Amino acid sequence: MKKIDIDHEYARLLELQNFGILDTPPEERFDKITRMAAYLFEKDTALISLVDAERQWFKSKKGEFVQVTETSRDISICTHTIEQDDVFEITDALLDERFRSNPAVERGLRYYAGMPLKTKNGYNVGTLCLLDTRPSKLSPGQKQILRDLASLVVEQMEVTKLNYSIKNLVTRLDEQEQLLINKAKMQSVGELADDICHQVSNPLSIINGHLMILKGKLNSADLQNKNEVFKELEIIDSTLSRVSEIMKALRLYSNNTKPIEGKIKFSEVIRDLEILTSRKIDNLGIDLILNIQSNAKVLADKSELTHILLNVLTNSIDALAEEDRENKRIEIDLKDKGDKVSLTITDNGPGIPSAISHSIFKPFFTTKRRNFGLGLSMTKAYLEERKGGITLNMKKELTSFEISLPKSA
Repeated sequence: MKKIDIDHEYARLLELQNFGILDTPPEERFDKITRMAAYLFEKDTALISLVDAERQWFKSKKGEFVQVTETSRDISICTHTIEQDDVFEITDALLDERFRSNPAVERGLRYYAGMPLKTKNGYNVGTLCLLDTRPSKLSPGQKQILRDLASLVVEQMEVTKLNYSIKNLVTRLDEQEQLLINKAKMQSVGELADDICHQVSNPLSIINGHLMILKGKLNSADLQNKNEVFKELEIIDSTLSRVSEIMKALRLYSNNTKPIEGKIKFSEVIRDLEILTSRKIDNLGIDLILNIQSNAKVLADKSELTHILLNVLTNSIDALAEEDRENKRIEIDLKDKGDKVSLTITDNGPGIPSAISHSIFKPFFTTKRRNFGLGLSMTKAYLEERKGGITLNMKKELTSFEISLPKSA
């Protein structure tokens, strides 16, 4: 056996790994070739053997001589074949000093012929080989047929490699999409932080004030009117619940863990949106009108869905923020629509020019009044992936985004 070039062997093994074919289940497209080879050459066994670092693994085998799926590389005749550039043939293994003590020969193997599986990058990653218990010899024409069949194996392997590459690319794209979502969420959390601090600060001031009143009543030892004490306690309890709701909404929204989809009430997500945006809406003098007519559930991760819908609601808020007038209004309507739940967010802002309305769902598209960025394109992709959708409707001075998702039983 030739001395192994370490650098070349490393590159060859990397090439083999990049096919994503090792340890995959049997496939008919490969089995057809080994069946054809065994029949055409009238041999006991035909194999597609891939030579890994320390083993040879059989992607396909036809015949009874080989019953295992892999053998150690140090006893592999195919290891010798991949060192060649053409058909490697042993007409009678018992007469060949290199192989007469090989375990396969001791079990009865007499004949071997293998053609290297050379990739388009020039690496021999395995063989298409023939085995028989009788001595034999291929004619020049038969050797050419073996070469042709080996090239068919490589073509099928390239298909596998392409599919494997596409699968890895999709996985990486999904990971990048999740990173973008998380980055956008963190940016939004930063923008909401000041509003959340004020939302929490105000209830805490209320709690502090009522605690002082309650402390004064207790110090006076005048507990005859218990109703007044209970009233103060109820105010404190209600205010604490409000703080808890605010923090819960922020915690769910800012969650960066891997999404876990489950059945959630769409109306609960709307409630979280109201909590997250209430101070900004109040400061801008916008009237928020909620019309909840559905208790339906949808299959989604609550944090992700909240982020997706916040993209749309924020566009409406930002559009109205530039309007120096009264009567600024956002309406949120949630209702059942057949087998789907429909959410419509409508604002009476400046609207979107019809000339650009067809572009707003494209990545990074923006206008001076409405900064869509990645938000609406990601929203559209997220909803369509779940067999839902989003549409833009403009009527007179109203701009509406209608969002739909399938109901979950």
